[in-house]
Amino acid sequence: MRTLSLLATLLLGECLLAAPALALSPPLPPKPQVEVLLDQPTAKVVKITLVAGGVLPAHTTPVDATVVALSGEGSVVIDKAVTPLPTHGAVFLPKDIPHAVNASGAGPLVLVVHHLKAPAAKP
Repeated sequence: MRTLSLLATLLLGECLLAAPALALSPPLPPKPQVEVLLDQPTAKVVKITLVAGGVLPAHTTPVDATVVALSGEGSVVIDKAVTPLPTHGAVFLPKDIPHAVNASGAGPLVLVVHHLKAPAAKP
């Protein structure tokens, strides 16, 4: 019985020593929540929610877009230039230029992104 107890202590001791090392790496923020509100031949409107500290990684779009912050605060990085994005602020995103979004406020950053795909047909 004593041997079993010693063996359990040794095994559990190693697990307990390894556990703090795992706790040192900060957890990654969750991926942005993306909801398509409108998808038509001429335009696409998307709602994106980032948690505080969340990031929408750098990417490009084949069309011009605008981003509006419905709530929260953050910044938009366009080709390495940082532009603050306060609540109700808007930023133009030129096509084919890398851009990213960072949520820097205490709460989530909720965005609406408008992609203009093509001119509307004339009636």
